[in-house]
Order: sequence, then C-alpha cells, then structure tokens
Amino acid sequence: MHKYCARPIICPLSNPTSKAEISAKKAYAWTSGQCIFASGSPFDPVTNNGQTYAPAQGNNMCVFPGVGLGAFLCGATKVTDAMFIEAAICLSEMVDPESLKAGALYPPLEQLRNISALVAATTIECAIRDGQSKLTFSSRGEVLAFVHAGMWSPPQFDEPATFYMRADGDQAADYLDEDDTPHLCT
Repeated sequence: MHKYCARPIICPLSNPTSKAEISAKKAYAWTSGQCIFASGSPFDPVTNNGQTYAPAQGNNMCVFPGVGLGAFLCGATKVTDAMFIEAAICLSEMVDPESLKAGALYPPLEQLRNISALVAATTIECAIRDGQSKLTFSSRGEVLAFVHAGMWSPPQFDEPATFYMRADGDQAADYLDEDDTPHLCT
C-alpha cells in the first residue's frame, strides 16, 4: 500500500483488537510511520524509528452524541448530511498540530464532554442556518452556554454508590429508609 501511496489511510475496524485486520505496530512499521491509522478497537501507542505514534480509535463516539444532543436541544426537524459534515470538520479542528504529528486523528478522549458540547453547538448552528430550527442566538458563546445548560451531569457522591444484589443474583433497587439507611427491596 505504501508503495503506491505516500500517506495511506489504514482503518482496521474489526473488533476486538485481537481480530483487527492489521495491528498499529505493523501498519506504522510497514509504512515507515507514514500511514494515517484509525482502528475500531484501541491500540497502545507505537514507537517506530524513534517516533511515538498514538493510534486513533475511529468510531462514532466523537460525533454522534454531539449531533444527537444538538438536534434534540434545538428541536431540529431533521438531522441532515450537512450536520454530520460540519460535525466532522468541527472535530478535525480540535486536533492540535502536535497530536497530528504523533498520528492522532481525534482529540483526546478525556475531552469527550467538551467534544460533544462543541459538536452539539456546531449542529445547532447548522440547523438554524439550514432552516431546521427556529432558535436564534447572537453568538457562538450563547450557543455553547445553551448546550452546557442542556447537558446532563451525573450526580457527584462523596463515596462510591452501593448496589445490593438479591439472592437470585439480580440487582435490586437501592432505596433509602427515612433515616437514610439503605434497605434491600426485593
């Protein structure tokens, strides 16, 4: 592949990692580190000729949640191809040059909440521009504030949540008595 293309795009999408069509290590080795790599399963970073590459995991988690959130929040009458195209452009702009040099195609997954918010805002702006929503905003900041206000945040606990199992192995509901002590509900 590298013989005919200077920067081949290699996307082994089979899951799990052990079933991938090619490993990240082999893809980078066989292309002298020149491939653009994204897999369906996670791969550890690869070092080839002194350069470390961060194999991308190419799946829908960076686009679909944000497009869905944006379409829902703005009441879009339909989800269009343009929304997905703009979401992809938005996502690509979140990858800094240093990460691109290391072979990353996506921003770090630790930023997934921010990624979703930015993709949602882009989706809303596209929906408004294309007549799929009747909302109006005066700035990108206003759209982002609207998105953040509409995002669900899990409750924060001082201690890990406790789950009780019934004798038959099914998870039982976790209820609190009047004095805030848990009791098993079967």
